Amino acid sequence: MKTMKNLAFLLLIAMLAGICRPLQGQIAQGDTLMKRFSASPFWEPWDQGSFTFNGWQFTPEQSNWTIQTTQGNPPPTSVFNGSPTILNYNVVLESPTIFGNPWICAIMTLEFDIKLSDISAAGTEILTAEYYLNQTWHPVFEMTNIGSGEWVHHKIDISQCAGRSFKIGFRASGINSSNIVGWSIDNIGVNAVCKGPTACDYSISGRTVQLFWQEPDCDSLQNLMGYNIYRNQWAPAPLRKINATPVVVSTEYFDLLPATDTCSIYYYLVTAIHQDPITHILLCEAPCDTLLVDLSLGIETAGIDGTRVFPNPANDLLTIQSVSPVRSAELLDFTGQRLLHLDDLMKTEINVQVAGIPSGIYLIRINNRSGTILKKVSVIH
Repeated sequence: MKTMKNLAFLLLIAMLAGICRPLQGQIAQGDTLMKRFSASPFWEPWDQGSFTFNGWQFTPEQSNWTIQTTQGNPPPTSVFNGSPTILNYNVVLESPTIFGNPWICAIMTLEFDIKLSDISAAGTEILTAEYYLNQTWHPVFEMTNIGSGEWVHHKIDISQCAGRSFKIGFRASGINSSNIVGWSIDNIGVNAVCKGPTACDYSISGRTVQLFWQEPDCDSLQNLMGYNIYRNQWAPAPLRKINATPVVVSTEYFDLLPATDTCSIYYYLVTAIHQDPITHILLCEAPCDTLLVDLSLGIETAGIDGTRVFPNPANDLLTIQSVSPVRSAELLDFTGQRLLHLDDLMKTEINVQVAGIPSGIYLIRINNRSGTILKKVSVIH
């Protein structure tokens, strides 16, 4: 509905100005972009209530590690209990081997929720999150018993494990376990976010849009199958695949737009397709930045020159520069509702904060000594 409102609004304004005619038919056909940017090589919510279901092990022994069915975020959860008392302990809850080998071009993270129920707040009992690689445990997180707390979520970069087989572990250690009630660890996940194309950009020659980009920034591209090109008219969603071949194998793509189109706005997205080279299963589809191609002629009141509005599209700040001092400026949505209003300015350069404005297409109305000007602007976050 929002897409149609934006379209109707812009067509109305443009047709009143005599510069645009609506296109006939649907020009963006194909598969809709799905959010396949990440994958989870490992996930443990403890919903089976067992260490054995996912093959967890203990070094040197299980000791005080248990599954608590009445606690968790939500229940159940794994807990290292302070009781029975053990002294000078060092016990690891160790995952099975996680096969991160296919994700050689990805950012890999370890995520988990943790909660401490403390007694002494002495700082002598420690919980460490680690990964096991090349026959060595590597700590990436440490927490000591300096007071009880609520559940806290942590997300830690372990990209050293991308493309490798490894384990993760949670090490409970200290001098006297009776100093705590227990460490609770829940919702343990290893996530891989594939890397997308870089330096995506475009150029226009006549009715042809040339998209070009660079390969993902990875040590190895052996699992890179190719690229997909998505496009939509007037709005950033839904994007639909436009390349006729299964994937694009080069780092450029030419899109020929209808000759009758003189005023549309197109959104493009280039994605990198990563697949497992052995199973040929799609791992993930990673995007570049969305590109906005504006073919509209713009709307200006005759006789007012030397006014610039940039950048367009804008993300944070929109700058107005005018030869004649600007008295006021206001941002209007597609219904004509005023979203922002700046008055008593009398400046030749104005900064308009649009960080809180939803992504979309708007009009900015500028009043100076020469009169009033309307300019179309886009906001993208």
